[in-house]
Amino acid sequence: MNYRNEIREISGRLIDLVLLFHGPYRIGYSITKEKRTNLQRYLILKLIQRNNFMNITYISDCLNIKKNTLSELINRMVNDKLLKRSFSKKDRRKVFFSLTDFGEENIKEFEKNYEKKLLGFIEKIKPQDSQELIDLF
Repeated sequence: MNYRNEIREISGRLIDLVLLFHGPYRIGYSITKEKRTNLQRYLILKLIQRNNFMNITYISDCLNIKKNTLSELINRMVNDKLLKRSFSKKDRRKVFFSLTDFGEENIKEFEKNYEKKLLGFIEKIKPQDSQELIDLF
């Protein structure tokens, strides 16, 4: 059976769930070939992609990551050209982050590899169980 479309939908829903309930689940494995984007970095990129310009306080609240930890992580992401920093015109103390083109590419690569891993998992289980999993979502 070809479950590619169903897997893509399940993958998107799982990522949405992780974004929703990330706090208790600090998963940090790498899923991209370049090892640049682990799950935590991906969640930050995806959150910024969905909301465009975001500040550290908002990201920290959404993902339940301490501000000082997040600040270090975001600085590395800026250095890795995944994010860019912008300053408010009204108040230069306010810093906002947005995705770079490379950050967008990283999101696509992460999702493609995640989908491939999920598809590999689905193909290893019995067709009946695969269908039950798909029906669950």
